[in-house]
Order: sequence, then C-alpha cells, then structure tokens
Amino acid sequence: MIPTLKKLNKAAIALLETNDLKPLYEVIIREGLSLVNARYGTIYLVKNGSLERVYTTIPLHLQVDIRQNGFTYKAYKSRKVLYVGVEKIYTVHNEIKDFDINSIVLIPLSYRKKCIGVVSFDSYNKELSDKELAALDLFGSMATLAINQSELNENTRAAVEQRDLLISLTAHEFRTPLTTINGYAQLLIRKLKTSPQAIQDYIGELYSETNRLINLTNDLLDMSRLRTGKMSYSFEECYIGDILEKAIARFKFAFPNHTLEYSVEQTAKTPFIADFNKLLQVFTNILDNAGKFTPPDKTVSIYLKKNAKSWTVTINDSGRGISNEDVSRIFKGFYKGKNTDESQGMGLGLFISKSIVDAHQGKISVTSEIGVGTTFTIMLPLSQYGR
Repeated sequence: MIPTLKKLNKAAIALLETNDLKPLYEVIIREGLSLVNARYGTIYLVKNGSLERVYTTIPLHLQVDIRQNGFTYKAYKSRKVLYVGVEKIYTVHNEIKDFDINSIVLIPLSYRKKCIGVVSFDSYNKELSDKELAALDLFGSMATLAINQSELNENTRAAVEQRDLLISLTAHEFRTPLTTINGYAQLLIRKLKTSPQAIQDYIGELYSETNRLINLTNDLLDMSRLRTGKMSYSFEECYIGDILEKAIARFKFAFPNHTLEYSVEQTAKTPFIADFNKLLQVFTNILDNAGKFTPPDKTVSIYLKKNAKSWTVTINDSGRGISNEDVSRIFKGFYKGKNTDESQGMGLGLFISKSIVDAHQGKISVTSEIGVGTTFTIMLPLSQYGR
C-alpha cells in the first residue's frame, strides 16, 4: 500500500500544478495509468445530461458507443470505483481482446454528492484490493476538484475576455462623440469670453467634465490594450527633463492654486531611450493624483536624481495618505481605496502607469503615511531600448 500512497501524493502534486483543462486531462490519465498499472485511459464528463468522451489515449474508444446501461454509466450512477474483469466485456466489445489487458477500472469523478463524470483505465491488473479501490476513489475526488477548478479558471478567463472586449468597443464608441463635444466646448469658451460670469462658469464646467470623460475613455482603451498585449510603444532618444517639464505644465494648468517644487540633483539633459508620451502619461497620472489629494495650501514636490545606471524620479505630496491595505493594491486595475471619491476615476491610472514603467524595464513603488502624505518613486534605466 505504501507505493500506492506515494503515487497518490505524486498525483496530487501534479494535479495542483496544472490549471488548463487539456493539460489537466493528460495529467489525470498519466497519473492514473501509473496507479492502476494500465495501458490506456479515457475521461468521460457529463455534457448536456449525458456522458461524453473529452479525452482518450486510444482512438478506438471514440468509435465505441457509451451505453446507458453499460459499466461506465454504472460507475457514474453508483459513484463507486468499478473493477470489471475483461471476460465480462467480451460479449459486448469483442474487439477488446486485441488490447492485451486483463480488466477495466472505472473511477467516478465525484466529490461529496456530485459526480461530474468517469475516468476509465484498461489495466493489466487481474484484481484490486479494497485498499487499492479506496485509494482510487480518493484519486477520483482529487481529479474532480482539479477539473472543477480548471473549468472555473477557463470560465473566468472567458468572462474577463468578454468584459475587456465590451470595454474596448464601448470606449471606442464613446471617444468620437466626446471629442466632438469637447471641441464645441472649447469653441464656446472662446466665443463667450464677454458673456456673464455664470455662463462662462457653465461652459467651463462642461469643458472640464468632457475632458474628464475623455481621460476615462482613454484609460479604458489603454487597459484593454494592456490586457490583450496590444499596447504599442515608440521608443526613441529623449530627455527626462523635457518629459517632467511638460507634466509639470499640465499640473499647473489643472491645479493653478497648488504649489509645486521641482529640483534636479544633476543636469536633466542626459538622453535615454524611452517612449516620451507614455512616460508623460505616467507622470501626469501621478501628479494628477497628488493634486486631487493635496490641499492647495500644501506642497507637491518632484525630485530628479541620476546615477550611473538610471534616473530616479520622486514625487511627494502632502495629502491625506494611503492606508497600508490600499498601498498593496493600488497598482491593480479597477482598484480604488475605501476613502476615494467615486468621481475620482476608475482606479486605472496607476495600473496603467505601472505597466508602462514595466515596459521600460523600470520600477515604480509607493510609500505613504496617513495624514502626512504619499511618495511615489519611479526608476528608469538610462540605457533602455524597450522590450
């Protein structure tokens, strides 16, 4: 019995390490062949109320009908391991004489009160002890749990793909009308400069909100591209100082009442290879967050430092800070902190920023203290030609 337990342990490890269905079927049969000293194996699963073959190591099995009153259904309905001597099968399947086997072992794929199918093995064994039957029953339960988990994983992946497709299509459809509305809002701002202040405020709010919607739409499109591996990069020689200065200009325009301090340890005119616009998006995202969460009477600071191998950009705000629980999750897509206002985006900005930094083979990290502020540190290699 000890060798069987060792084989069961090995089978359990193999089943746990396999997540996709087809490779999992192969593992179930491979480990089962070893357990029952078998030559061939077949997996049957319940599909639309009846058993269907989903995997077999012998093509001949595909030509054999699964009889409702046969041994496979008997094992399925009883949820017990069934050992059938080959002589009992000759009268129904005469062709089995050519297989050079002594028995067929049918193991129900069941856990608790639910049976999802049967796995059968054409074995050389002439008999099985009660302990061996119990071990095979345990193997069937382990295989059942592994199949259920893999099916759940596949269903989850399919759902995520459908979600991402819907998001991508919706964002594409939104972008054109939003751009048009935003253009007319800009035109109205210029045309109504002499209008009453209330009207100018209304138009300014319209322009601001359409800008916000455009940014949200662009975030959704970027997220979709990242999920599908379609995010494109244009790596070229550029200057980190130019990127930061443009991000700072955007910050000052969006938050005119905030104080921003920018200091450089050394010249920022050492060129490096990067995607200018993508890194601009990173620094704009982080500075935008800093502006949202830092009161106007407090300071946002940027510190740029260069060493022999990399640029390091540190962005520090004096906002309310981020809890330890949220710090560990803020780079995940669609994650927003518990105290985040619903109007402040969808939780995609930092997810996208980290993906962009990763594509530059850089690193981004965050430290924060409640009531004190938050610090983002971005390291970018000097010699970077993209991936």
